[in-house]
Amino acid sequence: MSRNQGVLPNAYGMLPVQGRFPSLQRSKRAQMAALACEAPAKTGRPISQWTGREIADELKARGIVTQISSRHAARLLKKGAFNRIGSAIG
Repeated sequence: MSRNQGVLPNAYGMLPVQGRFPSLQRSKRAQMAALACEAPAKTGRPISQWTGREIADELKARGIVTQISSRHAARLLKKGAFNRIGSAIG
């Protein structure tokens, strides 16, 4: 662990960071976004829109992530982390 990992600089010196670091890197989020933009039928799934469970299964099948819960994947879809339209409207 580097000396400054887990701390942020501020006017008074270094403060510890609260919470945990994001576990998904930008490159993985970009791959997730690309997958969410694909039609599920293109991946062989008999659905018209991605569900949390379906996209979580596909992310694991493609090796983009080793584990992700369907609930977390659904939250990311709803939050707009996978699509530019959703992030623009909230």
